[in-house]
Amino acid sequence: MGATASNLFRGGTAPKRLRRASDLPAIQSVEDLFPPEVFFKTVAGGYLEAEEIGNVACANRQFKETSYNPRMTTGRGCVALIGQGCSPSVPEAKKWFKIAAELHGTREALLFLGEWASGGTTTFMKFFVRSRSADPVDPVEAETLFRAAVAADDSPSESYCIFAPAGHALDVARIGLATMLLRKGGDEALIEAASLLDAVLDHDNIPSNQAMQLRRPNSEARALRADIILQQQAPGALAEALELVEAIPAADLEGIEGSNCAYVLGKIYKALDEETPNDEHARRAWEHINAAMGVGHPRAAFDVGQMAERGRGTPVHLLTAYTGYCMAVSRPVPDERAVARLREVIAAGPPLPMELMVAHVRVRQFNAQADEVIQGNATFDQAMEHINDPAQTLALLGIPAPDPAPQ
Repeated sequence: MGATASNLFRGGTAPKRLRRASDLPAIQSVEDLFPPEVFFKTVAGGYLEAEEIGNVACANRQFKETSYNPRMTTGRGCVALIGQGCSPSVPEAKKWFKIAAELHGTREALLFLGEWASGGTTTFMKFFVRSRSADPVDPVEAETLFRAAVAADDSPSESYCIFAPAGHALDVARIGLATMLLRKGGDEALIEAASLLDAVLDHDNIPSNQAMQLRRPNSEARALRADIILQQQAPGALAEALELVEAIPAADLEGIEGSNCAYVLGKIYKALDEETPNDEHARRAWEHINAAMGVGHPRAAFDVGQMAERGRGTPVHLLTAYTGYCMAVSRPVPDERAVARLREVIAAGPPLPMELMVAHVRVRQFNAQADEVIQGNATFDQAMEHINDPAQTLALLGIPAPDPAPQ
């Protein structure tokens, strides 16, 4: 008579139930708590002796403890986000980051959730999180999450992955919160942001353990602190801000990760040139701001346009100028400076400068290729039809019409 799965292991001694220390690797625990013959009965026959049920329950508990420990939950979120060995999945990443934040108060999980809620606190993070998610930006939620990340001193050391070690993650959290406070504006927010950035600058840069440095806390803090100094407009502000930013290593001004540092340095040189014309300051301003625009800094396009229109740091070139303005207007949050300048140009017509119309079409084509088509999607021929109609041209450029003047 042939053996069946249900009676294959009948008779004999019941497997011994072992207890092991909770900090053993999961595979060792499973080997001890879930002996091979019990596993076979469970999978193949679905039959267990009464005295064997405890082994399964104990193994299941060990699996859960291992699967939901701080390192596993944060790590699974990171793996899902970057697509390591799998297809990237934002919903899956968010699920695990939320579990890590709720169960363990994991700083790294709070950081990533804050980046999503903020829409990205740096040019690189904007690209990194927004290219993978279309969720609406929630500044209040972002500030709450970054505050929690700064306060997460009890976050287990093994829970850090991309932003390891803990000191690096803390500085990244401080910069995230400072960025949200600067966006919010107001004197109190400015003072708190400055305090957070000073805390980052009080010690040497703490790099990530990863080979690729996604964040550069010390350099980012210098750029943001310099920006605050410029906003406060105190005597000697430009010199103080320049001293801060010139200390940034050249490597931290490069690429998308260094775009904000490059932009702030260029903006300081631009302000110095505007205060007292200086060809070397203008040249450096153009070099850094143009580099920042090239990797997608959200504010650099207007400054490139303005410098090309004025011929500071680069020869006068109206096509470059209007291209910069149109790019600044076409962003998800239009640059209010570019909106104002294009209104002035349009109000001075008709006819409108041919360079403006060509720039307009160029930017639309670029945005279409980037799957970021701006409102209207006019062709060059359609734009030319309305060249003598300022209201229509404003609409084609995606610029809200100004309120009518009071009677």
